[in-house]
Order: sequence, then C-alpha cells, then structure tokens
Amino acid sequence: MRIRIDVWRALLRTDPSAGPAIVRLALGAIMLAHGAGKLVEIPGFPGQGFTGTAAAFQGMGAPAPLAFLGVLNEALAGVLLIPGLATRFAGLVVMGQMAAAGMLSGHLAGGFFLPAGFEFELALFAMGASLLVTGGGRWSLDRLLARQRPVRALQ
Repeated sequence: MRIRIDVWRALLRTDPSAGPAIVRLALGAIMLAHGAGKLVEIPGFPGQGFTGTAAAFQGMGAPAPLAFLGVLNEALAGVLLIPGLATRFAGLVVMGQMAAAGMLSGHLAGGFFLPAGFEFELALFAMGASLLVTGGGRWSLDRLLARQRPVRALQ
C-alpha cells in the first residue's frame, strides 16, 4: 500500500485569508529592521552595528558567535517573511530568537512591561507562533508555490 505524502505542499500550504499576511508583513518589517541595525550601523535603525551588538552580547555573558547567529536569524527571518517565503520556518526562527532574547536580555526578571519587561519579546514570539500554524496567508510566495508545485509521491 502506498501512502501519498506531499511534504513540500504541506509546508507551503497556508491560510488564504489576509490576517496572516498582515502579521507576516509587520513581523517581517520588525525583524528586518532590528537585524539590519544589529548587523550594520544605519541612521534611524535600532542597533549599533555588529561591533556594538557583539559587545552587548558579551556583556550579557554570551559569546560573539552567538551574537552573529542572533543577527543572522533576525535579518534572515525578516527577508523571508516580507515576501512570504518559507514562512513557517521563519516563524520558528522568530520564536527561537525571541525565547533566547528574553532569557539573555534579563527582561524575564524585569517584569512584564517595557522598558525592562518581556512584553515585546512575547508579542513577537506569539506572532511567529501564529505564522508557524497558519503559514504566510494571502499574497505570500508560499501560497503561490504551493499551487504551482507538482505533487510528488514519497514511498
């Protein structure tokens, strides 16, 4: 007996409504802005470039390679989320990034409300989780690719 599984389509399948697209675009813009500002110093963007980010990570007791991974995760998630490509993967990346940010930054001990609290990380974590469940929504490349991708049977 053959079991037909289309993993590619399952990963790209998405809720066709506009709600996930709105969450995706907002989260993508936030992640790209924060990742870019931590990678290079850009006037008007949050962050101090990679040198400042690495120093901040080391001040929290994390090694510099972890800072590079964090910057890469934020920028990559933003680049993937804006067009809606590999949205579920990007949502998972955001969830991991925000969990790590909450633990490393000390915001968990600072209560709920900003500036010392973890509410921002929690909101972004929830947005990532939402996209992990729903996919990229309307106007996403995932949705376009899922429709045009031929079905392949895995045995």
